[in-house]
Amino acid sequence: MTDRPATYEQAKAARDDVVAVSMICGAREGCVPRSLATVLLCRLYHDTTPTWCVGCRRVPPFGAHAWVQADDIAVDEATHRTISARCSRCHDADGAHRAGGESHAVPSAAQ
Repeated sequence: MTDRPATYEQAKAARDDVVAVSMICGAREGCVPRSLATVLLCRLYHDTTPTWCVGCRRVPPFGAHAWVQADDIAVDEATHRTISARCSRCHDADGAHRAGGESHAVPSAAQ
């Protein structure tokens, strides 16, 4: 099994499938199970992995969100620039384990 980065189209197809079969994952509060299920489905269907991200609002009130990114774009998520993200892939492209991730502002297709 390889660990190639998922394309936006692959990640979107997996996310669409997850949302179509799960009311919990389709709900606004279902971001964690939705994003994790999307990552797992990409690995199962395409042998690829999108980048899993989690972040919180930089200014009050507190708000947190989890999503996936592919091609450096948040996949079908209405994210906002006030979210500070921590994004991580479990392994580098060569298969070596990578601890942690990088922090950055959230890029989305709407920007």
